Amino acid sequence: MPKARTPSVAITFGGELRHLIYDFNALAELEDVAGTYRSEVAHMKAVRAVLWAGLLAETLDARGRETKRTLSLVQVGDILTGLEESEVDLLIAAIKEAQGISDPPPDPTAASETPAPA
Repeated sequence: MPKARTPSVAITFGGELRHLIYDFNALAELEDVAGTYRSEVAHMKAVRAVLWAGLLAETLDARGRETKRTLSLVQVGDILTGLEESEVDLLIAAIKEAQGISDPPPDPTAASETPAPA
């Protein structure tokens, strides 16, 4: 189970109740696989990678090692292959929700990245 303070979105995937959790570790793994931690969920590779990364947190052991419940990218792709388009659309909506609740609110004291007009 995810830690109580970790925001997550529950989904049924591969016949099991799972939770999408985009914590720091998930985003780091996603960056390794996809080249960025902020993939737009539009391409098949991105859907597979973003979903895989979000599922990691509840399947790794306390030392970050894979367990029997940890799915590989290929396993996630195999499960996605068997889904109807409407089921994939629901997963994409859950991914967006999970990423949204995982993003920290913007820091109002941070300097704007856009320079002020001269």
